Amino acid sequence: MSYEGREYFICTTGHLTVQDAWASAWDAKVPCLLNCKAIMEWRFGVNDTNCQGVEPQTILVKEIETCRCHCGHTHILKDALYKPDLNQKGWIRLTT
Repeated sequence: MSYEGREYFICTTGHLTVQDAWASAWDAKVPCLLNCKAIMEWRFGVNDTNCQGVEPQTILVKEIETCRCHCGHTHILKDALYKPDLNQKGWIRLTT
């Protein structure tokens, strides 16, 4: 039997990133994948090995900002920002 799952990360800025558990780097020194250069602050592991994974609860701090250009495409101006809902067990702080 192998492990299946994903890792949710929130950087110190508040960007939420999801990675496959096998691709995940659990190190707080890994920079945010959205190129904001902040380090990862929180991690939540979801174990889907037996299809019983529990999604993490987050609190939306700031909504995503988008615009629509003249050709009809939607562009992201600023990513949404989150913080973990610490009432849910499972969030691990990677920084001190």
